[in-house]
Amino acid sequence: MCMYQRHIFFQGIGLFLLAFSALFCGVTRVNGIKRLNNDQFKKQMSKDDVIVLDVRTPAEYDSIRIEGSVLINVQDTASFNQKVNELDPEKHYLLYCRSGRRSMTAAKVLKQKGFKHVSDLQNGIRGWDGPTLIGKKE
Repeated sequence: MCMYQRHIFFQGIGLFLLAFSALFCGVTRVNGIKRLNNDQFKKQMSKDDVIVLDVRTPAEYDSIRIEGSVLINVQDTASFNQKVNELDPEKHYLLYCRSGRRSMTAAKVLKQKGFKHVSDLQNGIRGWDGPTLIGKKE
């Protein structure tokens, strides 16, 4: 096998391993945003510098939420932008919504504003199997 063929062969193996790890390890990236499965999200939540953001509406937040999360409604644009401007861009933010669509929208805004550590919960709270709270926050 010549040098060029070896290069192509090993490049192909690298691409296969990358695809395999993304498929079976549950980590995907969309526009630089990590999409985490439940176990990965829980693991990240246990770290000190992490803030969990619920980007749904207040009514949705009151109906069920991930324990320890902070509400920052992405659909209320003025309030959302104000709250984002108050956040520390050096911290790691874990975002979720009902299904993952709004949290990806919110995550993209954070990335555009220079936040480096932004992750999203795959399938949102619909697929969440961790601790939750119900009712208005005290």
